[in-house]
Amino acid sequence: MSFFIIFFSLVFYNFSIFSNDYKNHAFITCQESNNLFVVDLGKAKVSKSFNLGSSPAAIFIDKIGGKVFVANPNSDNISIIDTKKDLVIEIDANKSPMGITYDTEKSLIFVTNWYDNIISVLSLKNKKILTTIEVGKSPAGIAFNQNLNLLAVANRDSNSITLINGNDYNDSKTIQTEKSPFGVFFEPDGNLLAVTNVQSNSVSILDLKTQKIIKNIKVGEWPYQVAFNKKAQKIFVTNQREDSISIVNYKNFTHEEKISDICGYPEGVDNTNDLNSIVVSCWFDNEVIILDINTLKKKKISVCEGPRSFGNFIF
Repeated sequence: MSFFIIFFSLVFYNFSIFSNDYKNHAFITCQESNNLFVVDLGKAKVSKSFNLGSSPAAIFIDKIGGKVFVANPNSDNISIIDTKKDLVIEIDANKSPMGITYDTEKSLIFVTNWYDNIISVLSLKNKKILTTIEVGKSPAGIAFNQNLNLLAVANRDSNSITLINGNDYNDSKTIQTEKSPFGVFFEPDGNLLAVTNVQSNSVSILDLKTQKIIKNIKVGEWPYQVAFNKKAQKIFVTNQREDSISIVNYKNFTHEEKISDICGYPEGVDNTNDLNSIVVSCWFDNEVIILDINTLKKKKISVCEGPRSFGNFIF
């Protein structure tokens, strides 16, 4: 009897070590301190940190597989965090990886390489670069739509985006945008793509069925990231150089209002699980903000140096 008690105790003990529940936690990349802070949004406090490569900024969370992928442009690699074991590994990703995304079905990581005007395709299984894809000048943000098997990349210095078939990387289409597109963001379970044009102070909305831009929306100065919130029927946009957030109507794509003085240099923005709040990383303030989208009340949480979280960053 005592043997079975000890056995099951050991099994439970090991399970408790290697099974971490990060639901409703924000993973904040810290570009100035080369690490990542995990914020418990329910308790509004930092719960953990991980050491990463140099100048981490872009992030993608695989909520199914429990992996977190981070691009480290100054160390030419990416960090992969296994949240079930709290382990971090780093693999080469060609020169200056900027944006990052992931194909959960094929276990492929896609990284934009800013200076070489390419996308590197990496195998999670083999931890190696499989191939590269030529795109426009200075590719920055990248996103993958699993349902459509479609990659989108923002070519900042070509004033364009490229849409790429996930099966045949040679099957692609380039679409001109306004000036200096930096981020691309798919509507969850929808047919829209939002593009942040930093030097035009606008967000372009692209219809994926027609692959045409249906509207360019003027927002604040240097829009960086977009969060679609279907529950509120709002689209939230961080405006870096204006310290503000623009709120766009989801139905007619009109700029409804602007929240000024949200924080210093707002960058990454993502929805909480209940869609009642958004979380904003504030690069210059070394904070993250939890903003209630109904009352517009803020909670501030001190984090690390240079929080950015360019991408989806909430479990």
